Amino acid sequence: VKYYSFKNDVVLDPFAGTGTTGKAALKLGRRFALIEMDKEYMDTIREFFEPLTNLHSIDWVNVDGINNTLF
Repeated sequence: VKYYSFKNDVVLDPFAGTGTTGKAALKLGRRFALIEMDKEYMDTIREFFEPLTNLHSIDWVNVDGINNTLF
């Protein structure tokens, strides 16, 4: 993330897993989009990112297409 993007760039991780790329992007001042189909991994990602109030908006979109917007 650090070597292939600049601050405020958007980093895409189409296989997010536990959200490590998103965490690194956040730490380095990048925006990010994470895609993950596995519900257990998605729950792990939510547990980390939901408490962060400095994020303007998080859009959680389920695989079935139901949008669950937070904030």
